[in-house]
Amino acid sequence: MREPPWPAWRPLVVVLAAVGAVLGATAVYGRVNGIPLREFTRDPITTLYGAFWHGYLSGVGVLLSWGSAVVCGVTTYALRQAGDRRGASPLLYLTVFLSVFALDDLFLLHDELAPKVHLSHAFQIGYVAGAIAFVWLYREFVRSSDRMMAILALALLAGSLALDTASLGMYFVEDSLKLAGIAVGSLYVVRECLARLPFDDRG
Repeated sequence: MREPPWPAWRPLVVVLAAVGAVLGATAVYGRVNGIPLREFTRDPITTLYGAFWHGYLSGVGVLLSWGSAVVCGVTTYALRQAGDRRGASPLLYLTVFLSVFALDDLFLLHDELAPKVHLSHAFQIGYVAGAIAFVWLYREFVRSSDRMMAILALALLAGSLALDTASLGMYFVEDSLKLAGIAVGSLYVVRECLARLPFDDRG
């Protein structure tokens, strides 16, 4: 078994400092705006007295997005450690893209934050532009991957995005397409990452 690439205390200090910064910023924001701290720490279902099934499909989508982002991130690190920076580049792009998507889905940034700063469709436009940029910048990666699976995932997500933008009120159809698109996209990402991992075949 290989030794970790850094002493244990370094990531521990970084993690604790990050947690402390988040908690400190939350406490200050709550104090300034008169928001009880329990509203930041308790689960939304508990705070709003909802049923356990409220939003569970959205939660599944967030888990899939985060999972595929983590797989992408770990594969990116493994490829960079193996000296394959060119192979790591598209996966780093996907890691960032999927992380933003998951954060948006988790905190509903496109529904709650964007309209307040007069950027109602910024996230939707950003996703479309980001997908097009990925296909163009990393067309070799795309050509060598399972393109039909990628097209299916993009088609499902595009259908969900179209229904969301049109505001037709077809929420179950919209969210079903979105979940299916995330699931297929996650499968695509994980398969491509596994195919590119620098496995040691020496046994």
